[in-house]
This record gives sequence, structure tokens and C-alpha cells, in this order.
Amino acid sequence: MTYRDGFLLITSNHGFVIALRENGGVCNALRLYGNDRAGLWREWSDDGMLRLAIGNQLLGLDWQRFIGGC
Repeated sequence: MTYRDGFLLITSNHGFVIALRENGGVCNALRLYGNDRAGLWREWSDDGMLRLAIGNQLLGLDWQRFIGGC
């Protein structure tokens, strides 16, 4: 779990990527293929992208668009 910009980001090696508001409301969620042996890495860059590696998958999300549901 990571707290950023007033939102809680939850990621797991099972492929879950969930953004929650401080009050617990779900802003957005997605799921990639993952399993118990999958690796997990995440990093925000200065260009506003959230970069994720779950298992052998790499993904870049525009953070502002991802939390846009809030």
C-alpha cells in the first residue's frame, strides 16, 4: 500500500491495482494476471505516470486519469 496525493494505492502480486479515497471509496481498479510467485514493483515518475511491474507484465498508467473517477 502507498499513500499519494490523498489517495491510497493498493497493489498485489495477484495483479490487483486499486486506488481508494481517504474515506474508503473506490476511485478505480484493475486486475492483471498475477500469482503467488509473481514479482511486484511500482514507481511514480515526474511525468505523472505510475509504472507497474506485476509478474512479467509492465504497465504505465496516467495517475490523474486513473483516479479521475473520484
